[in-house]
Amino acid sequence: MASIYLTKTATKWVVAGMAFCLAASAAWGVGSIISSFRLSGYTDPYANGIYAGPQFLSVLFCTSGSDYVYRYQPNGKFVRSYALNASGTPRGGDAAHLGNGYLSFVDRERSRVYIYRARGGNPVASFAVTAPRGGQLQDLMWTGTYYEVADHLSNGRFNRYTSNGSFVGAVTYNGWPSAMTSTGAVTYTNSAAGQSGAYLVASSRTNGQPSCILTTTGSGSLVNTFSMPSYFASGSSCGRSSKPARYGTVYWATWITASAIWCYEVDVEGTTTAVRPTTLGQIKTLYR
Repeated sequence: MASIYLTKTATKWVVAGMAFCLAASAAWGVGSIISSFRLSGYTDPYANGIYAGPQFLSVLFCTSGSDYVYRYQPNGKFVRSYALNASGTPRGGDAAHLGNGYLSFVDRERSRVYIYRARGGNPVASFAVTAPRGGQLQDLMWTGTYYEVADHLSNGRFNRYTSNGSFVGAVTYNGWPSAMTSTGAVTYTNSAAGQSGAYLVASSRTNGQPSCILTTTGSGSLVNTFSMPSYFASGSSCGRSSKPARYGTVYWATWITASAIWCYEVDVEGTTTAVRPTTLGQIKTLYR
């Protein structure tokens, strides 16, 4: 299947011959979907990334004119929108070194990392970056020390920058699954698969390929893989669950489907034991 790219000049999308599969994840803990809600269609404005803040989800919306941050409650209820001034084509989304009131993203059109207040407005900082594999900038993760930038061709390799934009070098994390030949989303978390530590969670930008969790300590290693519905990711961020009494850290991803762009909330801390309940409605009652 040909790749799908979201650009600022796109005003109408026709996606034919796609079947949207909502099958449960192969792992009935890590990788299972907790909730989902529709973000946009394939017309302006369309969702192109997400930052999971301490209280709200900040979703990047791209248009042929001005870009926006749409704020949602974790249960999917829309709160309001804020303009992003001076951005080109925002993608990805994650935390920023300035703290909880800020977000970061890569800009494919400008080849930069931008940092904004979570309420939008003018950028408070930006710096030039390059794609590690020579593709289109796709996402970034703030590790608490560095910004690590991925393009859609990345498969475990990132370009690393300090908070002031100084290039540190390229880094490649071992354990990236050979079946993941592209990157649609990547984010950092200090808790995954029931353990504290330093991890990345990533999803492919190619239909039918898995998502993965890797440690980022040392040279890195594979922790887990999980399956998601068709078709692929377009930005992600780890953060608080919509059901904080039941779940810890979750993976929030903007996801390209057959007919629209959705937000998925995915468990990345649950049990890895394969438990097969008799009905899908029982899945989440078995955990925590």
